[in-house]
Amino acid sequence: MPIPPFAMNDLETAAENGGYNFDGDEDTLYLTFAGDSLKYRFNYKDQPTTVYTKDFAPNGVIFASGATIRLQGTVGGNVTVGSSTTTTAITKGKGKKKKTTYVETGGNIYLDDDIVYKNDPNSNPNATDMLGIVAEQNVFVTDNNANSKDIHIQAAIFAQKGGFGAENYASRPPSGSIVLNGGITQNTRLAVGTFNWSGKIVSGFSKSYHYDNRLMISSPPFFPDTGSLEIVSWYE
Repeated sequence: MPIPPFAMNDLETAAENGGYNFDGDEDTLYLTFAGDSLKYRFNYKDQPTTVYTKDFAPNGVIFASGATIRLQGTVGGNVTVGSSTTTTAITKGKGKKKKTTYVETGGNIYLDDDIVYKNDPNSNPNATDMLGIVAEQNVFVTDNNANSKDIHIQAAIFAQKGGFGAENYASRPPSGSIVLNGGITQNTRLAVGTFNWSGKIVSGFSKSYHYDNRLMISSPPFFPDTGSLEIVSWYE
């Protein structure tokens, strides 16, 4: 089915009307969920600012335009995190030597460590925590020490122009499994690892993907959808 073309515009509008939009000049945004709270900072060495998520973004949408988001933590509640690209015109020279180039920034989300729910739907059928991860470009599993032995992801993932994959999938050492409980909507399928002829991991991750059945009837706040339903199977 076609990728919704106005997903990022709609999500940014939601962030500006009841959510929170980081619309400054920062090129990187670090987000760490801690249950009902959120810690954010713009530089890795900075002290984070801690907020109560529901007060910070009442409708659940947290958005950053032109920034790379680095995400991790434990989510309590219903939240959608989104990142879009921004194009900046840079002009150099004068007269006939004047030249303008266009630089595109942001739109990628990196998962720096596990991102899971406070109330695990696998063990609690009444759990309502739900996360949407929405990137205009790509969602990557970061190549770092925290992700060297598995990563656990509980989220619905959406990549409008790119896909979901592992950073440096072909050169990072074997890193265990991506244990995903949720869903993936992507424009382009990206790789998470490489394997030899016998199926043994040579680099990156193996996959342990499980669909979150709750997504059949509900979704994270303002999560992009096609606006229609398609019957893929039925039983009598």
